[in-house]
Amino acid sequence: MSRKMETSWDARLHKAAKEGDLYKLQEILDSGRVFVDCVDQSGIKPLMWAAGNGHEAACVLLIDEGAQVNAMKPDGATALMFASQNGHGKVVETLLKEGSDPNLKTKSIGGTALLIAAQSGHTQICKTLLDNGANLYDCLADGANAIFLSAQNGHVETIIELANRGCPIEKTRNDGTNALWVSCQMGHEEVVNELLKRNIKDVERNDGATGLFKATQKGNEAVVKLLLDRNPNLFLLNNGESVLHAAALFGHLNIAKLLIEAGANPQTKNKHGETPLALAQYMNYDQIINLLRKVK
Repeated sequence: MSRKMETSWDARLHKAAKEGDLYKLQEILDSGRVFVDCVDQSGIKPLMWAAGNGHEAACVLLIDEGAQVNAMKPDGATALMFASQNGHGKVVETLLKEGSDPNLKTKSIGGTALLIAAQSGHTQICKTLLDNGANLYDCLADGANAIFLSAQNGHVETIIELANRGCPIEKTRNDGTNALWVSCQMGHEEVVNELLKRNIKDVERNDGATGLFKATQKGNEAVVKLLLDRNPNLFLLNNGESVLHAAALFGHLNIAKLLIEAGANPQTKNKHGETPLALAQYMNYDQIINLLRKVK
């Protein structure tokens, strides 16, 4: 029988798997008219639907009927990845017991079940995967590891678990961005605080910008306050700008005040020879103009 999804029976099997309907699943499989690993137009198989929707008993039934537990979509995604992404811990445990490989990777991105769980903030699933052989050091193709992905999405509990198990906290993405930098960009105050407590450094990424620069640009005031306690570089960065330039250009008055109080120099010129005051004047930010004019 063809493995392509071609008949109404295939569609019924997929629907029953999505819904976790054990009676219909068994009835359809017993008909002999379907292949247990038939695919839909996206290459998804019934086991993947059951796993992604948290139907543990349906997963067991499908596996007992011959579903391949490590079967992949064309992009390399597996049932374990579906369950990990959607936070179905019991399904993850069952799939692992049935032989799911936690270290399989998607083809273009290089995602694993652990990286997917970390990105989604499913801390207990991360624990389960690691306890069953998941590689703590795997990264996406762009160099992002599990802690980076957790930080990007604000999952502080997941970061703590991964860091305590030895996941490299200083690991940068291929563009030089580290977990602190990306959490500054996203405004995840709790994550920034946790990473700073673990002494992660606010290093410039490849384009010369720091996390403080990005937090300033985005107007993430609470994050800026945390970073200023660490005596950061307030002067000209390798991108040719200062953090005060960023505050002036994007109209963040309160942050500009904080930066000046911390010692930022309003007379610093960027790579184009412009001061923060010149940028504020160009953007017509009157309050920032008045603030910078008062600073001697």
